[in-house]
Amino acid sequence: MWKTKRNIVLLVLTMIYSGCNVDDEVITAEEQLQIELANVDKTQLAIDTLIIDAYLQARNIIAVVDNSGLRYVVHTQGTGISPELVDIVTVNYRGTLLSDGSEFDAGQGSQFPLEQLILGWKVGFKLLHEGATATLYLPSGLAYGTAGRGSSIPPNANLIFEVDLLDVKRSQ
Repeated sequence: MWKTKRNIVLLVLTMIYSGCNVDDEVITAEEQLQIELANVDKTQLAIDTLIIDAYLQARNIIAVVDNSGLRYVVHTQGTGISPELVDIVTVNYRGTLLSDGSEFDAGQGSQFPLEQLILGWKVGFKLLHEGATATLYLPSGLAYGTAGRGSSIPPNANLIFEVDLLDVKRSQ
């Protein structure tokens, strides 16, 4: 009887301990972003940035180059706060294919948790302040990559987003 009780106690303690492993790491949203950026296909990124840079040069657009491969132009500087990945952003946006200018999506007053969006938006919106308007030029690896999205965004499509950052709601 004593051995049975002892074994049950040991089993319960083992289960409790294994559920509370101190080696378990919690990955922050920022760390997750860095992991995702590190996993972007560098060969495709090099191809995409050449295409985007040629597009910008042909149209005399001077864009800021981010280390991620994102190119962007801020048209109106915002005066509010910049979003963090865990925040909810309210935006107006229009998305087009860089290749032919066809619109694939648009929204007015749309709210999104920033950390759940495509890489290009995660990177791009962190660079803006509330009230900003900007154009984001996304290499395919920062957008929908080799999978594309539905019939409107083919694989390895470079995208252009015209965005207005209307509001940032801080995460609780």
